[in-house]
Amino acid sequence: MTGAERRLHGFRQLLEHARERLGIAFGFVLWDGSTVPADLSPSELAIAIADEGVVAALIRSPKLDTIANLWVSGRIDLRNGSLFDLVARRPKARTKDLGRNLDKRLALGTALRFLPVSRGGP
Repeated sequence: MTGAERRLHGFRQLLEHARERLGIAFGFVLWDGSTVPADLSPSELAIAIADEGVVAALIRSPKLDTIANLWVSGRIDLRNGSLFDLVARRPKARTKDLGRNLDKRLALGTALRFLPVSRGGP
């Protein structure tokens, strides 16, 4: 398994874990065309991630500016819905409880795999 495949696999696992633990009610379309969950309907609300550099950029600078730049450059997008639909489906848990519900070892391991990846783009 190559480094890119390991990163993709780890990121997919982290997203599946987050959806389960946090009650995320939308899906994800990853840069290789795979989806989380695997049986995501083509008509479901989803966040599309164009390349692994998106994840690297968000790990290095997890700010609203980063998300806005990624969105404007077309590297992250919403499918089958709007920003209002996404906000309506956000997890209901409080922000400080989000970190408690995630497997920190899985999150840290995944983040470390993306550190050497170029964030790419603008």
